[in-house]
Amino acid sequence: MASISPATPYPDKYHAATRAGRVVERTASDETKLLLYALRSQATSGPCVIQSKWGMENEARAKYETWCNLGKMETFEAMRLYVKLIDEERPEWWKSVPSEADLAREDAEVEARSARSPLKPRGNKSSHHRSWLAPPSRLGSILSEYPAGLAALAPGRWATPGHRHGGGTAVSVAVSESPPARYQHGACVAGTKMFIVGGSRGSRFLADAHVLDLKTLEWSALHTPSGADPLPACAGHRLLSHEGEIYLVGGAFGGGGWLEPKRSLSDLRDRESVVVLRADVDANARTIEWKLAPCTGPDAPSARRGMSVTRVGDEFVLFGGEDRGRDRSYKNDAWALHVKTLRWRCVHAGSSRPRDGSGKKNKGGDNAYSADVTTTQSEEVVPRARCEHVACAWGDDQLIVHGGAGASSAGCFDDVFVLDLATSKWAAWRPAGPTPAPRAGHAAVVIRDRYWCVIGGGNDATSVGELRSAALDLRESRWVDLGADADAADESDAATSDDADESDSSSSRCAFPTPAVCGEGMSACVVESASGDAALIAFGGYDGATRRDVQAFRFPDAFPAAPPPSPAKKKEKKEKKAAGTAGTSSAPLERATSLDAGGAKTQSDSSTSASTSASTSSATDALASDNLRLRGENARLRDDARRVLAQHTALANALEQTERDRARAVADRDATAKSLAASRTAAAAATAALDEARGEIAAAAGERDALRARVEALERRVRDLGGEEEEEDKTPKKGWFASLLLGDD
Repeated sequence: MASISPATPYPDKYHAATRAGRVVERTASDETKLLLYALRSQATSGPCVIQSKWGMENEARAKYETWCNLGKMETFEAMRLYVKLIDEERPEWWKSVPSEADLAREDAEVEARSARSPLKPRGNKSSHHRSWLAPPSRLGSILSEYPAGLAALAPGRWATPGHRHGGGTAVSVAVSESPPARYQHGACVAGTKMFIVGGSRGSRFLADAHVLDLKTLEWSALHTPSGADPLPACAGHRLLSHEGEIYLVGGAFGGGGWLEPKRSLSDLRDRESVVVLRADVDANARTIEWKLAPCTGPDAPSARRGMSVTRVGDEFVLFGGEDRGRDRSYKNDAWALHVKTLRWRCVHAGSSRPRDGSGKKNKGGDNAYSADVTTTQSEEVVPRARCEHVACAWGDDQLIVHGGAGASSAGCFDDVFVLDLATSKWAAWRPAGPTPAPRAGHAAVVIRDRYWCVIGGGNDATSVGELRSAALDLRESRWVDLGADADAADESDAATSDDADESDSSSSRCAFPTPAVCGEGMSACVVESASGDAALIAFGGYDGATRRDVQAFRFPDAFPAAPPPSPAKKKEKKEKKAAGTAGTSSAPLERATSLDAGGAKTQSDSSTSASTSASTSSATDALASDNLRLRGENARLRDDARRVLAQHTALANALEQTERDRARAVADRDATAKSLAASRTAAAAATAALDEARGEIAAAAGERDALRARVEALERRVRDLGGEEEEEDKTPKKGWFASLLLGDD
């Protein structure tokens, strides 16, 4: 690492910033990376050359459009904005500028980590660098327009009902309207609604359902329609959404719901296989009706609670949990339910015993992995049996599992495993970075298809509610160093020296602080927009008391970079710094004058000190003004990038829909042409048959006329031969041939 002076002239300062920018891009947001690419291209190659976007991949198109938006920006201006953006993302970057050798070594480390990672590459990318343009997430709710209730939150800070944290906006939910306190409940987001179902409160299970409108942040209770089966009390289940439908999977069921044995949803406590219910919510989100899903398959997972159920493509993947049989054993098998066919398949049968044979209880010391990792090639790597863990999807065929609690001798885990759903093989994964403490009963969400954010949980060594939040960078195979938590950051700010820059305290702040109410069994849901906004909504939990708190955290654009301090704290720190400078700046001058004049004091010291202080204050104000202006320019560029990404997403969706419509139209045209050709062939055959029938009819008519003429001729001949005898008999007689034909006696 080398250092440069902040006064280094351009373009040398710009070239040094590009090396620092390669480090910044590894953790920066997608919008920041797009801006850095566009400014670097503008400074190096000038304005973007217009070309056709047809056939471009998503990443190439986003880069091209962002670069084009810079127009005819001058080279020097592009360099200056690039440096300012690096200043904002990494304050005082000039103190440690990496060399090319440093960058090459770090790239090699990233490549080595990616090579060790069991995660498969995604999208259009090289073998070890995953695309930083996130594809559409399959793990949360992607909305075209961000809900107004969440957009009002201050990014980078938790907000709770009736409180304000760090200048953030409080969630405007009245506590009296929120659902009753609970933990081990089910929660999911469908559209602009967040649903809460069931849960536990002390030794009692709950059977209610509630919905939170994300636009207004108002709660309302869901009622069972008249004549429908009510939901029995349940806890330890999982709630998921798929294409607008809501499903409840697994859990422990209590009594007091279904008393009529003929009802379709009765006796769920006695079912041997895992329960799958499908909810029917009315259009106004006022009523909810539960129906038992008719699952099929050669076999099905046993009834259990505390398992993970994750949506991976069109499947719900179930792993682990506590069996509801008599032995209450912990499981490590994996199953997949295809949501559209409702058919179970066994992905991995698991194992009945841990393979490492350690039997040691992990209480959280030294972050020691308690993973079930085999040491021989003949045995397969399989996670220990566990429950109350978390899991997420990677792509359409991989499941990632973290933490959980094992049997009494195993304690809590801090391990990470990856299951390949295509090969049914497990792989142990040890990401780099500071491994979070072992935990169970925690909650986790994936944001921006990259960061797996973990909150809550507990273990035997740490008091409930004291486990810090964590974030796993899935693309870089690294646990993110989030910095000091809220309290530690405040102490760090208070202890900062008088000559420290404001950015020093912001660098010690936590990028993802622990929520104020944090415990076991809480739920976490994520809401994301097409433009990249993301928010986590947590509810309930147990931290010695059962909670009903709603907490929301809006992720800043630069996550996982720490957010800047609040405006009030900035002002307080600036005033403190100015006061300290005024009180101490004259001391060095007094000591220097004393040495030069033999200890004599002069009256010019105070004026020199005042002049220096005024000069420093003027320079600080100028830099602050320039910084505000650059932040405004950066915000406008970010907005432009967001609009480009939003337009790109809308156009891509429209193009896909057009292609599907065209394919359907072509198929309909071909089917119509085939049907018309078949109809024409059938009509021609019918016409030929009709002509043939007409010919046969005409021939039959001719034969009939000829036969009639012959009969008449024979009758005349007979009359001529027997005319004399007939004259004697006055009674008219019929011809014998005609009589024979007429059947007369």
